[in-house]
Amino acid sequence: MKTEIFADRAAFEERTDKGVNGVTQAFADAHPEWAKERNNEGCWSCLDCSHCSYCSCCSHCSYCSYCSHCLSCLDCLDCSDCWRCSGCSDLTDHKPRPRKASGGEG
Repeated sequence: MKTEIFADRAAFEERTDKGVNGVTQAFADAHPEWAKERNNEGCWSCLDCSHCSYCSCCSHCSYCSYCSHCLSCLDCLDCSDCWRCSGCSDLTDHKPRPRKASGGEG
């Protein structure tokens, strides 16, 4: 499905064709290949994902649905903040994404 530029997430949610993918202009400016067709449907601000449905803010995932903020996952459902998962659902058997150590300002 094609990807279009929206003013923000609220405008994306109001689209008439729910299969259209969406990004903001800032996302499009930062990622020159944002419009490349990768067979995603209804995704928001995803980067280089393919065959995914209704995900948001994921990157490099394939065949996932209803996930958010995931990285390099495969065939997951309704996961959030996962990293290199395969076949997990609702955060079951997922690998949390590694976090950078904080500076700990006091």
